Amino acid sequence: PQVLFFGYETLNGLFLNSNMATKDLFILLIAKLTTTAISASSGLVGGTFAPSLFLGGVLGAGFHNIVSDALQSVLNTYPDFLKDYPYLQSISGLPAFAMVGAASVLSALFRAPLTASLLLFEC
Repeated sequence: PQVLFFGYETLNGLFLNSNMATKDLFILLIAKLTTTAISASSGLVGGTFAPSLFLGGVLGAGFHNIVSDALQSVLNTYPDFLKDYPYLQSISGLPAFAMVGAASVLSALFRAPLTASLLLFEC
């Protein structure tokens, strides 16, 4: 059900800092990409605007999870690695990565980076 229709509920959940497992995010990504491709190629009614936001948001959230886990494993292995730089010991929250991912995929798909950047501020 998260793949059907627009996917705004999942996207809003990511924007509200709802953390999902990386495996689940990539399953959603593959499922939405497949259903969008089937829908577009078969001539069914549907667009690419909402799926591009969904795909970018989910991809950004998955990237956040991977980078966050990698940073935590480095800091657990080498605790003194970044002790002089405490601001580098954490990354931005999941909503920031989801919004940037959504805007990036939207700007790449429609070749309109300014429009995607302005839509990013409306989220």
